Amino acid sequence: MIEASVKKEISGLLDKTFPDTKFDEPVMLDGDASTRVYFRVKGDDQNSIIIMLADDKSGIEAFSQTTALFKQLGADTPSIYGVNGRASAIEDLTDTLLQDYIKTVSEEALVYEYQRIVDDLISFQGATLRCKDRKLPCFNLAFDKEKLTQEIEFANDYFLYKYLGAEPKQSEMAIMRDRWEMITARLAEETPTLTHRDFHSRNIMVKDKRRVWIDYQDARMGRLQYDLASLLFDPYVNLPEKAGSRLVDYYYSKLPEIIDKPPGYDQFMEIYVLSAVQRLYKALGTFGYQTAVRGVDTYVKYIPIAVNSLLRLLRSRPDLKPLAQSLSPYLASIRK
Repeated sequence: MIEASVKKEISGLLDKTFPDTKFDEPVMLDGDASTRVYFRVKGDDQNSIIIMLADDKSGIEAFSQTTALFKQLGADTPSIYGVNGRASAIEDLTDTLLQDYIKTVSEEALVYEYQRIVDDLISFQGATLRCKDRKLPCFNLAFDKEKLTQEIEFANDYFLYKYLGAEPKQSEMAIMRDRWEMITARLAEETPTLTHRDFHSRNIMVKDKRRVWIDYQDARMGRLQYDLASLLFDPYVNLPEKAGSRLVDYYYSKLPEIIDKPPGYDQFMEIYVLSAVQRLYKALGTFGYQTAVRGVDTYVKYIPIAVNSLLRLLRSRPDLKPLAQSLSPYLASIRK
């Protein structure tokens, strides 16, 4: 049941944006991990529109500004038809997520599909590196040490303590803090490019031949490897390890197109792995919060995938194995 006040907001937006079109009653859509709410409305011209309600007007302003910027930088993003207060009327991309689109394709077709997305990412990052006009707030936000540490603490609170009910010993927590300190410090050394910040298969829509990015309004500066790690270590898809390796190498082969002196492969992979480790742990924090606090069970099935990927990465490097050893006893019950 949609509240009368919400219907009034939607009607006000539609009357302002499409004064000559009559619309059916709005239908609420399944939500995501954010507090934004989405509706679909169909007009008497048979075209449908998506209505997004943010928490407040500033959320819509951030979305509109970032959409315009991402379009300027070459990303395919939804068209915005109009805004009114905390409501925005945007293009209906239908319901096909990349997550669903790739379920029935072969591994070779999967790699081809992801190469296309990697091409889009490289192009976007190159445009960002060349961008001179950096007045928007996202250019002044970064995955600095404070932000990265904040995300680790969030994951500790809502995944380790709240969801798992873990009570690590002081000695274990000392090891965890030491290794997370190393990881966050290393990742925060450079933040050269704008990152989508949540680049995965549920935030890429498939509409005909288009691959459209969504949910990018929290964009901030970060490592080149951050969005790549988010895409390829995506718990919603769980890419085969061989396919992931091919795609990392494909991305690395494209780096000379956007930077004059790419890092050596080992250096590149170090940051890629650290980015993936931090990103996966942050995702577990989100899954834990959604499950234990908001009572949303949508994400429970993705937790074992994220845990297995995290432990595999931690065990792949001698300097990360102490973190794996400290976390493993508390993760054993949910591994598959």
